[in-house]
Amino acid sequence: MTLLNLFLIAVGLSMDAFAVSVCKGLAMEKAPLKKAAIAGVWFGSFQALMPLLGYLLGNRFEKYITHIDHLWPAGPDRRQYGQGSLLQRGGKSQQHHVL
Repeated sequence: MTLLNLFLIAVGLSMDAFAVSVCKGLAMEKAPLKKAAIAGVWFGSFQALMPLLGYLLGNRFEKYITHIDHLWPAGPDRRQYGQGSLLQRGGKSQQHHVL
């Protein structure tokens, strides 16, 4: 994993954390310092715990995954499946009517 990949993951995680914290703040009627601090500690703890847990589980299951990881390039097969389903319906878009 390159430094750019790590940076992009960090930016994505920080945007997610920002969105969740804004929504949590908007959902609270009153935000006394004690409640805000408790919410921040819980939120920060889970934000720190999840990447650590993912790293530990990834290392634990690496030996089971590495012998089948060459099977991942399934993109062309899925593209062909999508093209086939488009050709079957004649390229026409389906209209969905809501009652």
